[in-house]
Amino acid sequence: MAETFFLPFLRLIFFIFILMAKKSEAKIQSEVIIWFWNEFKEFRGLLYHNFSNPRNAINGAQLIALGLIKGNPDLTLAIPRGGYGALYLELKVPGQKPREDQVKQINRLTAAGNLVEWADSSEEAKKIILNYIKL
Repeated sequence: MAETFFLPFLRLIFFIFILMAKKSEAKIQSEVIIWFWNEFKEFRGLLYHNFSNPRNAINGAQLIALGLIKGNPDLTLAIPRGGYGALYLELKVPGQKPREDQVKQINRLTAAGNLVEWADSSEEAKKIILNYIKL
């Protein structure tokens, strides 16, 4: 009897372990935010998350009424550098690329005078931010 319970339990634990081992966008973003907070004390509060994931259709409609823009990049660094108004950064899990709605918003933000980049790792995102700050 214990074996019939134990085997599915082990499979569940293994599945959870595999999921946790994969880098999620949230994990990448958290690493970037914590790194930035510790590295650039003078710019704290200027790198921030752009909320873009409504819980359901009703919440989505409410957020759109409040100004939510579909496809907006995950992070904004609100510091003008090198002729750009700000840096917008879209984060993806390794191997993924921006969706069509994200590409449209990236093009809008770029046309408005901002630098917009995307990264699929925290290391890549950090390099983009460092290069932008040096402009």
